[in-house]
Amino acid sequence: MNLDIRSEKRPNNKDDLIEILLENRNISDIDSFLNPIHPAEYIKTNEHFSKLVDRHVKKAIKLIFKAIKENVPIIIHGDYDVDGQSATAILWRTLHDDLEYKNILPYIPNRFNEGYGLSKDSIEGIIAKVSAKFRGRPLIVTVDCGIVSIDEVEYAKQSGFDVIITDHHTPGDKLPDANAIVHTTHATGAGIAWIISNSLLTEWEAFRGILKNIPQTERRGRFEKAPGKPSNNKYLELAAMGTICDLQPLTGFNRSIAKFGLIEINKNPSTGVSTLKKASDITGEIDTYHVGWRIGPRLNASGRLETAMDSLRLLCTNSETQATNLAKKLNDLNTSRQDTTQENLSLAISEMDGLSDIPNFIITYSETYHEGVIGLV
Repeated sequence: MNLDIRSEKRPNNKDDLIEILLENRNISDIDSFLNPIHPAEYIKTNEHFSKLVDRHVKKAIKLIFKAIKENVPIIIHGDYDVDGQSATAILWRTLHDDLEYKNILPYIPNRFNEGYGLSKDSIEGIIAKVSAKFRGRPLIVTVDCGIVSIDEVEYAKQSGFDVIITDHHTPGDKLPDANAIVHTTHATGAGIAWIISNSLLTEWEAFRGILKNIPQTERRGRFEKAPGKPSNNKYLELAAMGTICDLQPLTGFNRSIAKFGLIEINKNPSTGVSTLKKASDITGEIDTYHVGWRIGPRLNASGRLETAMDSLRLLCTNSETQATNLAKKLNDLNTSRQDTTQENLSLAISEMDGLSDIPNFIITYSETYHEGVIGLV
């Protein structure tokens, strides 16, 4: 056996051990790794993120404010995993709850009949839902998807929509012809949504100044109330859950989001997260393990077996009763998901019965495999 000896150092104490472990993982700035700065400060001081905000986020929020000014539907198009659910909840709650804009629709595609991400089917599903309010050019904002959806963005624009893409997945050789694109691989979908949310709340007062030129009869009461001075901690719990559950490296901006988001989860949890904690039988403080292995699977279960909308509703609700009912449903769905996964795993293993020489790569097939748990199996 060949061993990869990364360091010949021998630790004499805990500090030495931490230093060796981090050096072995190519962490050179140990202090900033162990003591990350707040995400709001990170996006101001980090060159990559400050450019992302100046060049792309500001363009996106101008389009969002334009849609609000014209009172056209805004659709937050998410994804059915925890990162996509959290990102959708962040932007929906920012616009609906904080900016009090009600002409807004969250949309998460059904994996069984619409597939992943922005698709022609999901666009047609959106059209069906907003047709009664279809005026002007409605705005689709994708979260955690869309960076490779070239044909789909073109179809959406031809169908009468403006499109903002926000995504963290690897792009192709060509980018979609969207009205704005906010993309980085150094954050998750929920992390990017938090940056946009933070910018929307920060820029709101400036936007209200622009709206003074709108005749009172045209305002319809939509712009009278500001959300107050924004808290830089708002929705960090959701951003942290999306980041941790998406299994991204907890370094840089992701680490900042995770640290301060966990503080918010434990200090000031939302109604949905608080009830899901109880349903998950978590006692004491929530850490990355609880988010990734107790809370995350319950949120994912709805998208795996049914539709992720119930998980999204849980992350958005302020009703204790609704949250309790939804948390119980997700808990029951997760139990079914565990049973289905085990059944499919046993079937996959049985396909190898009788093989005397197990190859390095195995393909197994069955019409009874459940599409929602194949990845887990």
